[in-house]
Amino acid sequence: RSRHTWELLSGRTDGFRCRLWQEFGEFLLDLPFLPLLLMLLLTLWRADFVLRDLRMTDGNWWRRKAVALNVVWLLRDILGLLVAIVVASSLYRLPPLLLDIWAQRARPVRGEPRFRLVRAAVMLPSLDAEGDRRPVLCIQAKQPEARQLGDIGTLHLNVASKLFWDEVAHVFGGMLASLGRGLLPYELTDGKQMSFEDTLPQSTSVELRIGGREMRARLLQLRPDVAACVQIEHRCPNGAEEVLFRVPLQMALLQEAAQRPGHPVELPGEMLVPGAEEGVCGQLIT
Repeated sequence: RSRHTWELLSGRTDGFRCRLWQEFGEFLLDLPFLPLLLMLLLTLWRADFVLRDLRMTDGNWWRRKAVALNVVWLLRDILGLLVAIVVASSLYRLPPLLLDIWAQRARPVRGEPRFRLVRAAVMLPSLDAEGDRRPVLCIQAKQPEARQLGDIGTLHLNVASKLFWDEVAHVFGGMLASLGRGLLPYELTDGKQMSFEDTLPQSTSVELRIGGREMRARLLQLRPDVAACVQIEHRCPNGAEEVLFRVPLQMALLQEAAQRPGHPVELPGEMLVPGAEEGVCGQLIT
């Protein structure tokens, strides 16, 4: 709080003494949370989570709430660790347990997407087609304002729908589902999976190409009514995180695209409405 206090003292605008007392009151409210924050940072286990939450929140109350919640989650993790030790003592449960723990690294970025979807389509090229045969997700979207290339850091792909991973576990087994989640978020390469320059204009068209023949075959085995909430996440050069795109992709559309190789299948407009993801994909992973 030293920066705010110094600004008040150096400015000495009307009413600055009242604002100094307000700043002192905020400092007193912060004091109980400082040891808790220090404890979270020293554990390392939740250090990155609490720092990320503090960067993403605005306002003194919300920052205090973020610290308190992370302390609660730390206590939950300690209880879970005790249970994990008991489970790990039976060696046949150890590999699934380790995979489940590893899968937790796929925690998606929260918040509203920067881009508002206008149109989206999925296309599966023919397996005997020449050139790139990866599935393509075509997105048309708008953002509040254009960006410069220096504003773009790293982009990642994530799948945030719980029902999708439950279906993967049901069809292919829990270990494979945990392995798949553990590989996320998947870092995208500029020019390989998509062009990062496509995220700069205010109105843009993006093509996301990812996966191969094996992933394509596995996805087509899932129930048609299951949907994958596909997120493109952005870690800014300053370390802040945001969701660029969030697209609910129903397996029925993917299966329709497989029956019509080389032809794009449009996502219905009601799936592209902001906030429609949970209605299509079910509960999102937080």
